[in-house]
Amino acid sequence: MKYNLIFISVFFISLNLQAQNNYFIKFNSNISQDQINSKIIEINATQTESNSATNITLQADFLSKGLASKIEPLRNIIKLSIDKILDLDSIINYFQINRNEVEYIQPARTYRINSIPNDSLFATQWALTKIDAVNAWNITKGSSSVIVGIIDTGIDYEHPDLKNKLFINQGELGIDINGNDKRFNGIDDDSNGFIDDYMGWDFTDRNGFPFDSTGGDYLNWDNDPMDENIYSHGTAVAGIIGAESNNLYGIAGVAPNIKFLNLRAFDPDGFGEEDDVASAILYAVANGVKVINMSFGDYSFSYVLRDVIRYAYSQGVVLVASSGNSNSSAPHYPSGYSEVISVGNSTREDYIASSSNYGSTLDLVAPGTSILTTLRKGAYGDFNGTSAAAPFVSASAALILSLNNFSNDEVKQIIKSTTDDLNEVGWDMRSGAGRLNLNKALTSLSTSVIKFNFPLQDYATKNDTLNIVATVLSPYFLRYELFWGTGLNPTKWNNLINNGQYQISSDSIYSLNLSSFADSVYTLRLVIHQSNGRTLEERVNFHIDRKIPQGEVVSIIPAYYGDKPTIMAAFYTPNPSIVRMYYKKTGEVNFQSVSLDGLATNNQFVKKLHYGFIPPQFVSYNSNYQIYFEIENLLGIKNIITDNGSNFLVTTNKPISQIAKHEMDFSLPPGLLFEEPVNLLSEEVNEVFIREINNSTVTRILSFGTDNSFIKVDSLTERIPKDFGDWNNNGKKNLLTNWGRSTYLLEENTPNSGKFKNISSIENNAWPILIDDVDKDGINELLTIVSDSIINVYKVRNDLTLDSVATVRNYTPKSFGKNVFDSPSALIIDTDNDGINELWLVDADGDIFGYNILPNNNYVPILNKVIRTEFSSAS
Repeated sequence: MKYNLIFISVFFISLNLQAQNNYFIKFNSNISQDQINSKIIEINATQTESNSATNITLQADFLSKGLASKIEPLRNIIKLSIDKILDLDSIINYFQINRNEVEYIQPARTYRINSIPNDSLFATQWALTKIDAVNAWNITKGSSSVIVGIIDTGIDYEHPDLKNKLFINQGELGIDINGNDKRFNGIDDDSNGFIDDYMGWDFTDRNGFPFDSTGGDYLNWDNDPMDENIYSHGTAVAGIIGAESNNLYGIAGVAPNIKFLNLRAFDPDGFGEEDDVASAILYAVANGVKVINMSFGDYSFSYVLRDVIRYAYSQGVVLVASSGNSNSSAPHYPSGYSEVISVGNSTREDYIASSSNYGSTLDLVAPGTSILTTLRKGAYGDFNGTSAAAPFVSASAALILSLNNFSNDEVKQIIKSTTDDLNEVGWDMRSGAGRLNLNKALTSLSTSVIKFNFPLQDYATKNDTLNIVATVLSPYFLRYELFWGTGLNPTKWNNLINNGQYQISSDSIYSLNLSSFADSVYTLRLVIHQSNGRTLEERVNFHIDRKIPQGEVVSIIPAYYGDKPTIMAAFYTPNPSIVRMYYKKTGEVNFQSVSLDGLATNNQFVKKLHYGFIPPQFVSYNSNYQIYFEIENLLGIKNIITDNGSNFLVTTNKPISQIAKHEMDFSLPPGLLFEEPVNLLSEEVNEVFIREINNSTVTRILSFGTDNSFIKVDSLTERIPKDFGDWNNNGKKNLLTNWGRSTYLLEENTPNSGKFKNISSIENNAWPILIDDVDKDGINELLTIVSDSIINVYKVRNDLTLDSVATVRNYTPKSFGKNVFDSPSALIIDTDNDGINELWLVDADGDIFGYNILPNNNYVPILNKVIRTEFSSAS
């Protein structure tokens, strides 16, 4: 008999639909300001006309509510806000826009902060020692005239370590002619277009995301940029950059004497719209900010944000961004733009954090693991990820600029040329130029400019020739080399220039013949050899797209958006593209479309891994739908994908009933809970394990009392519970825990005491998954991840000591995720009811696969049931 493994998935998408959809239109440079202004007036005038047939509510304005209208590179961009979901052709036709006058039309997109939940943290400021900050402070602690703009979730401006560090707008201070405090008088006293912006601005304007009204302030621009994020993301970034020093308490920031501008562009959940981020950048430039920190990003790029970043760069601003936390070598934005310094995450031991993104767009790494910093409500705690690493570089740039008014290119190369080299000599994929060394940067200050002027990142062409323009300026210059390679991160290089003997500034250095190049992504590599023994290196990716774009459907399934029906699709394109899903209910005449942009709607994101859904207001329960897909590449070439010439057919789900929510009479502080309550003191009383956000090195054991309160039973320091049981059947409960990639087995001192002691451990190379009798021999086994793609199996003796008995290797084909197990999770189940347990896993490139667990610790791959989803996944 043949058995098939069936996975039944129901998707509940928790975010509400956008009630308002925003689009950007950039007119060509030859279109005058008056013409654009007339077009805005014309569009807004449609509000007064009869439009019952279309019933569209809309508003048009210049980018950032007019803030960009006088900025030459950005004055031609307008923003449309529409209460309907329209494709781009409909926008052009409805608003009578001449295609020949438009450079691009792009829906606004949504970003997510690069945040990692606290895990395996150490409450010390080890990073200041690692970058040699103390010696650097003998040179400078910064100047109050240097302002760092922090675009994030806001800053707790009442925090005692931060309240004196905020940039204060002097134009909104003092008493007005009516005797009112200018900070709160409701008047734009300095005439900069922002009322009462005395300490920054809250740019969150998320009318498209009507979340629960209890979720905080995020719907309108205002002058209160308070951090409301549960993880204190913006406050944590601010503390790393510039927390006050020598004030007898708290921490010291890297640049304790600079000021930072509080620019809130992300809501309490860490989501931010593209135009809010763009507006924050423009406001920062207008207020004289010299450095902008951007600890956020996404894998798909945006034309509008690219233009705004190029404008800020043209104004001399140093732009710094986190490289991302997905252990991926794919370009990440905004850190991937050529104008931005991309920063990865290094550890206390100078390893590269396993989650840190890497690849050709990475510039360097900085400490980003277990970083003690400021948290909301006056607290302190540890902060992790590339979001924590980027602020070290932003602060370093601010200190460099406190000494001299260097250009942004010079600041970038000062930082990169003075790093401590990690891994391979010179630039490498994982660490870039190396790990930040602040003291060396402030001591050297030798100015270099090394960059590609053309092409810039993600340039696409179908031409047969590429004219390469570069700048090579260094006081230690010996010679330069130019290479090209195939792919985003080549391992084989072709030499174009072996011995460039002259320094150059924005000059053409090579005309590359592309006539024999296949359609693909390529990398240019510029290496500068210097007399001080170091090399400097810059890379840029470009695309050749001559052919019709290709791709494949990964899945099309019925799903639920809350309790509403929808259809979800996943799609893979080998090259960066936009993918649209066209759909219609059987019996209807016209197809509608939605781009596959994740939880956003019709944003036309350019990427390789696509998923999305039909807005549920357009979907009926238990109905048949016809679907096909359209791919559009970077050059606008399109292709239609069908089911062997026919439309795909999908039947939506039937209605479901939901259990009503009921708020309990008790609560717990914000933190990370063990997956289920346990019974320690007795079988009648429940206990919980919780690691609080503000003290995540400690796991507290709390017992639920009869008066709806929690009573502390005990606490565990540097132990994170993974599994719970009585594995040696002696009446004393056991805990499987980890701290980092070390495994610890604990046991109660006495039965029902709730007090634990350590019994056995595996140090440094064992990330625990679970303990269970997986092979049904009456003896429990421990499964741990010992490398990125290998699992070790141990027998658990009655005294809780361990015997290694088997090794399980990932047997699936490698893809973009490289078969990594990036979190310790697995499922033991007998799916085909043959009496044999199976081990099921998911790896980082989206493979779902399993093993039959046979006697004598024999793990046999189930080759006929591998599911390759191509999703970037966590196991």
